[in-house]
Amino acid sequence: MKFVLLNFQNMSEQQLLYVPNKDSWSISQCLQHLNSYGEYYLPLLEQEKNRSSKSLPNTIYKSSWIGNYFVNKMDPKRSPKKLKSMQKHIPSQGITAPQIISNHLSQQEALLLYIRIFQTLNLSKRSIPTSLTPLIKLTSMDTLRFLVAHTSRHILQASRVYGS
Repeated sequence: MKFVLLNFQNMSEQQLLYVPNKDSWSISQCLQHLNSYGEYYLPLLEQEKNRSSKSLPNTIYKSSWIGNYFVNKMDPKRSPKKLKSMQKHIPSQGITAPQIISNHLSQQEALLLYIRIFQTLNLSKRSIPTSLTPLIKLTSMDTLRFLVAHTSRHILQASRVYGS
């Protein structure tokens, strides 16, 4: 979040919309892509938060194999290859760059709040359907881990546009 504030928030709209080549996204498109995931997952995380009970302070979370698979696939250090985005998460036209940044920062604040809150909840038995298909479900903690890895991946991608 701090990176976005320091590096992208004060850029001109022209800089935020600049597409380096036909196979790349602009900074704005990278953030809008992340926002589309936030629009899907944040309401589901809110539902899980409201349904979950307090857990014991020493509860240790164990990731599922499917959770690890999705997190590792998104982690830019473990999987640096370019991945194809699902059609519903490809950035659309018509939203202004400042609005995209504002939405992204709001979503990141919400994500940070869920990370803090979920450390005190018993979430191991709940599951959230992935945006890929409702047949594949991740635990809330795996969903959080996925969102953090996915955000890292696309913030790195956005930073390469201008070498931020």
